[in-house]
Amino acid sequence: MNRSIPKNYNSNINDWLGKLFFFILLPGFFWSVAGLMYVTIPDRYRTEVDFRARAVRTDGIVTKKNQKTTCYGGGLGCSSSCDVTVKFQTDWGKTIVFSNSCTSAKENQTVPVLYDPDSSPVKARIDIGDSPDSRRTNDFILSFIFVLFGIGSLVAGFSIYETKHTQD
Repeated sequence: MNRSIPKNYNSNINDWLGKLFFFILLPGFFWSVAGLMYVTIPDRYRTEVDFRARAVRTDGIVTKKNQKTTCYGGGLGCSSSCDVTVKFQTDWGKTIVFSNSCTSAKENQTVPVLYDPDSSPVKARIDIGDSPDSRRTNDFILSFIFVLFGIGSLVAGFSIYETKHTQD
């Protein structure tokens, strides 16, 4: 009894996996991220408004800037990370040191710092001059971009499968 696999079996499996990826998994991922971002925008906005209402602004000094780039497999891709360490004094004289994502600030440069004196001052951050409204707008735009990526993956899937079927 000869139980050989039909020649087009692998092609059918690959076709099915490709459709699953382009029409369900990839758009689903992008749309899930966009939906999660969109749903959490009001909570993040409220949290930011509350923080700004209690925050105290002071000056801090960048004590260290740590920038690292890692490249993979002979230049196939690189990733970089950057953070700064900032030191400041609270209104009651306590010295606080915290890390923040990278800015254009250099070591020993004075930067504006926002901190909530009622909560942990270690949760302080460099004031980059944005507002809760601008953050909300940026979050909305980013979630919209993820929706567009989801639509783009559908378009790419249709394009690939339309081209494949016209070549067959």
